[in-house]
Amino acid sequence: MLLRNLDVSSGMCNGTRLIVKELQRKCILCTFATGSNKGKDTFVPRITCYEDKNLPFRLKRTQFPVKLAFAISINKAQGQSFGRVGLYLPEDVFAHGQTYVALSRARSKNELFIKSSSERLLNVVYKEIL
Repeated sequence: MLLRNLDVSSGMCNGTRLIVKELQRKCILCTFATGSNKGKDTFVPRITCYEDKNLPFRLKRTQFPVKLAFAISINKAQGQSFGRVGLYLPEDVFAHGQTYVALSRARSKNELFIKSSSERLLNVVYKEIL
């Protein structure tokens, strides 16, 4: 999964799911896993990040802006759909609309699996918004 907006117009944005095909020294050859670019190849370059917040020095870090994504948060899943969805909910969701977002990511109710510590899920709704 891509962790930065590299080129939004070409689909290279935060949360984009990719399949790694080849690791190179300065870039990773990937294929788009979903969306309108599904199946197309793209390169993910190394990027340089600087951090000096709460540090007495400036930290420079060069890395690939990707991570393995066997599981993602409800917020990261928003706007995507999946063939199979497993929800692990050890406690109720904490924000308005998150239950809907989580449950509606599956393309079919037959491919939606829920593991919860209770038999009921609380759908947080703010009545003043309705």
